[in-house]
Amino acid sequence: MVKETTFVEVLTVTTFPDNDITSFQQELARRSAELAAMIDAEIARSATSFARLDVERRGLVAQALGSALVAAISDLSAIPLWELLESDVLPDERSFAETQEVLALARRSVLNLLRAEIAARPDASMVLIDCIGELLGAAREAEVNWQIQSAQRHTDAHAAELRAALRRMEQTLESSPLANIEADTEGMITRWNRAAEQIFGWSAGEMVGRNAISLLVPNLAREQVDDVVSILLDGHATNSRNINVTKDGREITCQWYNTVLYDADGGVVGWLSQIEDITEQLRAEQERVSLQEQVIAAQQAALRELSTPIIPIGEGVVAMPLIGNIDTMRAQLVIETLLEGVAETRARTAILDITGVQVVDTQVANALLRAAQAVRLLGAQVIITGIRPEVAQTLVGLGLDLSGIKTLSTLQSGIAYALSGAARR
Repeated sequence: MVKETTFVEVLTVTTFPDNDITSFQQELARRSAELAAMIDAEIARSATSFARLDVERRGLVAQALGSALVAAISDLSAIPLWELLESDVLPDERSFAETQEVLALARRSVLNLLRAEIAARPDASMVLIDCIGELLGAAREAEVNWQIQSAQRHTDAHAAELRAALRRMEQTLESSPLANIEADTEGMITRWNRAAEQIFGWSAGEMVGRNAISLLVPNLAREQVDDVVSILLDGHATNSRNINVTKDGREITCQWYNTVLYDADGGVVGWLSQIEDITEQLRAEQERVSLQEQVIAAQQAALRELSTPIIPIGEGVVAMPLIGNIDTMRAQLVIETLLEGVAETRARTAILDITGVQVVDTQVANALLRAAQAVRLLGAQVIITGIRPEVAQTLVGLGLDLSGIKTLSTLQSGIAYALSGAARR
């Protein structure tokens, strides 16, 4: 335990023998002058010291440091300074350079506090300055240790966070429903999770260290996969869909989501793929498309029957009422249906009713003429009914020859005409 020493005792210490008094006095005078100049300069700069703290905080720090250094000198111990450096007076997240500013502020504060004593007892000033220097050196050492421990704590905490993140990533990759396969630049597998085992059949023990491409890719897809791997090794991520082979020899279709792996220097070291078996999905999609095509075909057939119905009216007489617009496809359908109906029923008269046709243009008129000509080739006659005044005007304006076609105003009159036998005369 160091004996408690007062300022007065410190200032009265002298260690120079009498025969060295001259040199001592000269050295003392020089050191006193340097000390006075140093104190003046340090006090002048005190306003900018520890600038990161606000004015009130700097005042509290200066007061606490002065008290600590006075206590340290009184006890000839650095413990008060260590306690101050570890207290909540100073910011926790401080650098060593900031603490150097704090120690400089403490030195100036104490020198200013003892300035009168130093001026009154210049013979003891060197001992006092050496004492302050030793205490501040001990404080600097304590701060260095504190900074090292603080850095180590931060490093340990960061390392713990990284380890936790790595564990989470490993758990995620291992429990993912997608197969996770990691391989180096030679294609040798370094990671193989449970989903990969479920999809392809091989266990991790069977696959790690083996070439992924030669085992999983059939010859028919080898060129495509080689191109994908080449792109990955050039540092460009790209996805792919290709045929793969399972352990039991089955061929499955898989979607590959690929990522490039880099080392710390940015060099490509391999690739990581997440794979989904989409075989059943594609089969279901194909079945859905096939069913949809069948439904569309059935709907189209029903629409054709509804849009071009053949209605038997009586012996040897059929009627086809047309409603809506008639485009090229429907015009051809009218002709085909009418010919089939006349041939099947052996009709002598076919009635085309266009009451429900809103627009009769060149295309519709030509379709009607072609239908009439085709029916006449089968030995039957065509009667067109439902010609409205505006339709008649359009037909005349088009200059079409309708001389070989019987026209009546209404479907009812057309049916009556056909059933009366007049159409056969």
